[in-house]
Amino acid sequence: MIGSWWSWGGALILAAVGVELLARAWMIRGGYFPFVPHMRQRFELDLDTLPNLVSPVRLEINSRGERGSEPPADHEDALRILVAGGSGAECYLLDQDQAWPAVMEHSLAKTRQPKDSKGKKVHVGNISRSLLTCASQAQVLEKSLVRYPKLDLVMTYVGAADVVAWLEKGTPEQVPDADLPQDFLFQQNPKTRFAWSLKSCALRRLAIRITRRSLKPVEHRQNVGRSIARNRTMRANATHWIDQVPDSTSMEQCFERNLRRMIAAVQEHGAKVMIVRQPWLNRDFSEQEKRQLWNFGHGRPLERELDTYYTLPVVDQLLETLDRVQIRVARELDLPVLSLMDELPMDFDHFYDYFHLTPRGAAWVGQRVAEAVPDALKGTSFPRPGA
Repeated sequence: MIGSWWSWGGALILAAVGVELLARAWMIRGGYFPFVPHMRQRFELDLDTLPNLVSPVRLEINSRGERGSEPPADHEDALRILVAGGSGAECYLLDQDQAWPAVMEHSLAKTRQPKDSKGKKVHVGNISRSLLTCASQAQVLEKSLVRYPKLDLVMTYVGAADVVAWLEKGTPEQVPDADLPQDFLFQQNPKTRFAWSLKSCALRRLAIRITRRSLKPVEHRQNVGRSIARNRTMRANATHWIDQVPDSTSMEQCFERNLRRMIAAVQEHGAKVMIVRQPWLNRDFSEQEKRQLWNFGHGRPLERELDTYYTLPVVDQLLETLDRVQIRVARELDLPVLSLMDELPMDFDHFYDYFHLTPRGAAWVGQRVAEAVPDALKGTSFPRPGA
């Protein structure tokens, strides 16, 4: 009897091991995805902290790992656009339809809709992610674009994350191209490491993937954005301010090198590139308005208490430097480039902090970028409206 139990137990263990190995073999298929495909989240925002935003917020990821609607079938005649940038393009705290890439999609769909026909479909996929520098975005594009059989236009929206990351790390003399782990850049990827535990085994993750795809469950979160209030308080109470930084050449060179990598990856894929120069809230602030800001600490505020921050003139200078890099690269490579700084209203109706847009600001940017798309597809620059 004991021998029989041992035999059954051994068979079950071998079966479990075999199933786990099969699950691991299945999980490495499919390529690299910036977001987990089919993920659904619903946020209740802390509106005391973010009164200019709207709650609740929907975040929905399509089958391609983009924030956006489901892409058209490969055989369909459609305009396919991809947005690659940092948190300013991700629009994490804005509802799915309020994010400026979604606004752009809706605007383009209307303008391309003839009265006597169904018109040509428009799809805008958004793979922008918070904290992703230009180097990180280059890696994302190089590994992700192979999954796109058709793509017409890729928009870059970069710069702010590079400045924030350099300052948070203490303005290092050398800036490497690889600064974030692969599992962060790609929430689903074939290099994911598994373990022989219930939490980290491939079988569990495969079950979650199948559930997301078939049942589309929604993850609910409460009081999202409350950490921003803490970060604002830290900055407002800081006692040490840095008004000079060392030579930023290494950071600038890293930014330019990887911007060119992004452009090369897109062009090698056969799509056009449009550089959208990321705007920031460049203005004089009252003391009360300064309390709305929370970035530019010496260290990451999410990881520890900070008492040292960089002054806004320092930040502006660095952002302007990277902005000039984008203009120069665009001219050298004859790429269309869109500036928003001279047109976008510089106020807290359009921004809720130094970089991030309110629904009103995102609607403005989405509409303006949509107006520039036809000329970008022709490879020509675009005048300001009314010019």
